[in-house]
Amino acid sequence: MASIEDVSKAVEVTAKYAWAIGVAIAFVLFIPKDAAEQIGILTIRKEYQGFLWIGLVISMALWLGAAFKYIEKITTKFYSARIKEKEKKLTKERNLEMYKLRLQSLHLEERTWIACCLYFNHQTMFAERGTASAASLVQKGILVPGEGSIFRLPYTIKDNVWQYLLENRSEFITDNEIANPQVQQNLSRFRNELHN
Repeated sequence: MASIEDVSKAVEVTAKYAWAIGVAIAFVLFIPKDAAEQIGILTIRKEYQGFLWIGLVISMALWLGAAFKYIEKITTKFYSARIKEKEKKLTKERNLEMYKLRLQSLHLEERTWIACCLYFNHQTMFAERGTASAASLVQKGILVPGEGSIFRLPYTIKDNVWQYLLENRSEFITDNEIANPQVQQNLSRFRNELHN
């Protein structure tokens, strides 16, 4: 005995090709009388007209059902993708707000790390494993440690944070500081001390 699933699949396949059946029945029903007589389907139309009409109605109903189901599927997929995209964007914006708050509350060594990256335009800096400022920036979700040697690792500022830092560079290092040779010396010393 056929299961409900088998019947459902059979209906689905029938619905898929119902338009073709409907077109064939419509052809038999609506072809002009002279043409129908010439190709020998006039007698079929006369004898089975009632069944043909029933077949046309059923096939069109199945086709419309399949068409609406397809439209619903496409619409659901489209709106689902839009909702996911919106949620992704919202999460990204929330994360950025969180990073902004964290960047505003950095201690001196963490701010120096950020200033150093911006000054030398390096998104990644190397430091000894376990460096306090790197570890705290990793903990805050600003830096991501990469793979390196036992003692030395590359630490990279996350892309969206780096983008924000570049757009708001002056909050972390001003133009006057960039032009100051003493600042350059201090930042170079800080960078060198990270992996010495």
